[in-house]
Amino acid sequence: MADANIDWRALVEHVVRESVVVEIQEGEKTIARLSPVKGKLPLASLNCALSSVPPLGDDVESFASDLESCSHSLPAEQNPWD
Repeated sequence: MADANIDWRALVEHVVRESVVVEIQEGEKTIARLSPVKGKLPLASLNCALSSVPPLGDDVESFASDLESCSHSLPAEQNPWD
């Protein structure tokens, strides 16, 4: 890496423009990966996205229970500024 003469600006522009992933290798080992950030969907598109999801029906209670279990198994979020 130290000997590599890389035009980082051009590389990043290529990744963004062509929407490709570039892997950086040291010998045979991949040591880093450069990829474009996926775009965010606007909140206004949420209703449209949810309308295509099938209803839970009889599974709604089981789903709610699973979510409850998951939420208890995750650590509480911490404020990084504390």
